[in-house]
Amino acid sequence: MQRQKGKHTTVHIKHAEIKDLEGLTQCARRFFEYADYAARGTPLDEDCFKEKVAEYIEDPNGIVLLLMDKDRVAGGIAGYVGEWCFNKNIKMAVELFYWVDEEYRGLNSAKLFILYEKYAKACGAVRSVMVSIDTHLKEKVRKLYLRRGYKEYERFYIKTI
Repeated sequence: MQRQKGKHTTVHIKHAEIKDLEGLTQCARRFFEYADYAARGTPLDEDCFKEKVAEYIEDPNGIVLLLMDKDRVAGGIAGYVGEWCFNKNIKMAVELFYWVDEEYRGLNSAKLFILYEKYAKACGAVRSVMVSIDTHLKEKVRKLYLRRGYKEYERFYIKTI
């Protein structure tokens, strides 16, 4: 799909396939360790993750893109495009997860996200793309979103019950 130049000359972006689920799950493990979701009471269920991502890979309104270094998944972004619950005439893309391993961040992260936006638009999201920010990376990712024209509207709060 796209080849990057520079430090990691073997890096490219591609659409995820079912055969990529194990590599993507390894990436999810790294994300969960970094974000410490288990301490928040929301541990990773790998089987569930694989099942849901497989649905998005096979769904024409799903978008699952991977940042690859040779055969290793170094990051990914996934989302889906659907009707907005407040107005079915508006299709909105909702980002489900976005992670790039630290050594691949920067231009690779931006290119992955820009390609995600392109595919969201191709799937019919003509009004909005909704994304969320994990608190650990908030400032860096926030700057990327602001440069891309995003505006902050709401925030997520998580309570363990």
